[in-house]
Amino acid sequence: MSQFWRFFFPLILTGCLSGQVRINEFMASNTRALPDIVDFEDYPDWIELHNTGTSTVSLNGWTLSDNPKTPSKWDFPAGTSIAGGGYLVILADNPSEPVAGSSYLNANFKLSGNGDYLGLFDN
Repeated sequence: MSQFWRFFFPLILTGCLSGQVRINEFMASNTRALPDIVDFEDYPDWIELHNTGTSTVSLNGWTLSDNPKTPSKWDFPAGTSIAGGGYLVILADNPSEPVAGSSYLNANFKLSGNGDYLGLFDN
């Protein structure tokens, strides 16, 4: 039985993935990487997406969430895409207003260092 699940589970997971964009890495309770450009003593949580394919993927209609009951908590801005083989970093810093001068996208939630849910949803 365990051989069956070792083979079957990756097929289920692969079938659920849309496109070739995945959450590659994330950091909650950040203390050293990617300082906030407004306040260099603040280190926001972040999420890195990776497009493992060779073609550009549009993220129009895609969302991120830290709540499984609210999958559309944060929408990617229109026109956001990831080039083939490319990466995209989103700060999970719940800004009260857009961060002027930042080259990063800013999600409207933070990640918990005690464990949290993180989901990427396609359109």
